[in-house]
Amino acid sequence: MKVVSPLVQTVCCCAGLLLAIGCGEPSTLRSTEQVPGEVEHICFSPAKIRVSPVTELIMPTSADGSAQIRVCVALLDPFESYLKAPGTFRFELYERVLRSAMPKGKRINMWPDMDLRSVHTNNEYWQEVWHAYEFDLEFDPQKDKSYILQVTFIPPGKKRLTADYAL
Repeated sequence: MKVVSPLVQTVCCCAGLLLAIGCGEPSTLRSTEQVPGEVEHICFSPAKIRVSPVTELIMPTSADGSAQIRVCVALLDPFESYLKAPGTFRFELYERVLRSAMPKGKRINMWPDMDLRSVHTNNEYWQEVWHAYEFDLEFDPQKDKSYILQVTFIPPGKKRLTADYAL
């Protein structure tokens, strides 16, 4: 009769235990995990919209010129990376109510929606240097007034993303 060394007994016991533990029922996905295939879709979809600080009100340089609001808008994925995406941008301008818990006053202007669902139009407004879309909105500002610009991005078939920017 052969005698098995204690080291071999320990290794065999541990191997058997690991095998038994590893052969249990497969666990179900937790609510924070994604189904394979959905991960790519979620990661590369806009999750947030941000109006860039380079957005500005441009006053006319001559009497016959018109003022403009140059708006730079970035779309961000869930990891705050910049991206391009098809969709529609909506721009609304509100009076800014100073020293108020509700600073957005009455709506002053609403521009026609900018449909960027086609590749050509989307590329036309994309500014690689800013990693953002750039729009020039004609506007005639009143002297000594401040405004809030609300930008809404409407992706096809998904929820709207909105951001406000004080001018």
